[in-house]
Amino acid sequence: MDMWVTSIRSVIMNAPPDILHHVLLYELGVENTVCSTTFKSVREWYAASMNTMRDPVVFSEPYGIFFKKGTQLAIEAMAHTAEGHYGPGGIYTNVEIAVELDYITANTRARTQPVDFYRLRL
Repeated sequence: MDMWVTSIRSVIMNAPPDILHHVLLYELGVENTVCSTTFKSVREWYAASMNTMRDPVVFSEPYGIFFKKGTQLAIEAMAHTAEGHYGPGGIYTNVEIAVELDYITANTRARTQPVDFYRLRL
């Protein structure tokens, strides 16, 4: 079904959030107009790091991210090692990292304004 994404959140299970370096949500098979050399066939829709992932990104009406039925999405996540000054310390097993999308079906008129996401690169 076609859908409008109304919010996005990062979830980490069986480890503290500080273990996460970053998580990205990609749409596959789409030309990347911002970084066409490194990421030429993926479109980034969401990026979070351990400092920005604690709160969901919520789109107020009438905004949202529109995905057609069959859109291929993928996530990329990187965790810090448990040791060293970057990680929270400790050993964690069965760690799961996910990106959760809240959505409504596209046949509603509540969402009519698509948003774009552009991650700043320095």
